[in-house]
Amino acid sequence: MDGTWTNSHGYKLVFQDGKITANVDNSNQTFSLANPTESQNTVFVAFTPAPKPDGMSIMIATKGTEVDSGSGDGTITSKDRIIMGNNGGATLFASEDNGGASDTAYYRNN
Repeated sequence: MDGTWTNSHGYKLVFQDGKITANVDNSNQTFSLANPTESQNTVFVAFTPAPKPDGMSIMIATKGTEVDSGSGDGTITSKDRIIMGNNGGATLFASEDNGGASDTAYYRNN
């Protein structure tokens, strides 16, 4: 996971030594990651401390897997990818046409 991940909107996530730096509430903040759970071909990991008011988590899908969003996977499944959010769960991996936010997926920079 270590490294820089970017999305199509130019936002970055930086992973280093089990911590993540992300833009939350219009500022870069560093969090630890906790409570990983797996569901719908996705690993959900919470930010700690949880940003106010609704918390934040990342959802990780490994390359070669299709997220079971209920509306298909609109991300690039040939790459590892991450979606950050505080609600919506795996449905965020669906294409925008199917109510998802696949354009916000982060991919690791090479």
